[in-house]
Amino acid sequence: MKRSLLSGISLAAVLALALSACGSDPEASPSPEETTSASASGTPTVTAVPDSSSAPTDPGSAGTSGEPTSTVEAAELGADSVAWMSAFCTGYAGLGESGNQLTAAAEETDPSIALPAFAQAYDGLGNGLTTLGETLSGLEPPSFTDGKKVATTFVDAFAEYGPRLIAKGAELKAVDLADTAAADAALKSAMDANTEFNQGINGELGALGSLTPAEQAAIIKIPACTVMGG
Repeated sequence: MKRSLLSGISLAAVLALALSACGSDPEASPSPEETTSASASGTPTVTAVPDSSSAPTDPGSAGTSGEPTSTVEAAELGADSVAWMSAFCTGYAGLGESGNQLTAAAEETDPSIALPAFAQAYDGLGNGLTTLGETLSGLEPPSFTDGKKVATTFVDAFAEYGPRLIAKGAELKAVDLADTAAADAALKSAMDANTEFNQGINGELGALGSLTPAEQAAIIKIPACTVMGG
């Protein structure tokens, strides 16, 4: 069974997932050579050291030779972007325990052990996602690349999956574990829901793939997101 994305949460992993979902190369993420400074407003600014092996191709920045330049422009995140991503990182990291429970449940084959674990994990994830979606919906959308689209995608996804997972958890709690046939069927249903959830949430998180490498590096410098940068 595939591990849940929410197990061992890492913003770096989320960004890599986003890039791959958009057909990009995760290795094109900002290199360790990038430096960070603060602007007059206090928002993080990331300046990338030119690196022709990882710089994105921008037809509009081609030099006189016709070859694209290798300089990635510095990204400065506005206050709205910092606030939105801080709220996302804080709430998303808070789902880690439930994500670990979901992974552990998916490795169990005994319904009497797996079903209560699935129910607890789905309830925790569902409530966490619902709360996170509500929090993000009350904030101004980020101003980074496709920020409004990212905000809408995330809020809608959390509003959809939160209640669905809560309902699934309640359904599993109601299963009569003494009824072997019913318990076996419920375990299969729980496993299927886990696969569907992983595929669905992974696809929605791919919206972050629209950010530039410099923007992604700036996000990982936000205090609330630094813990997820591993």
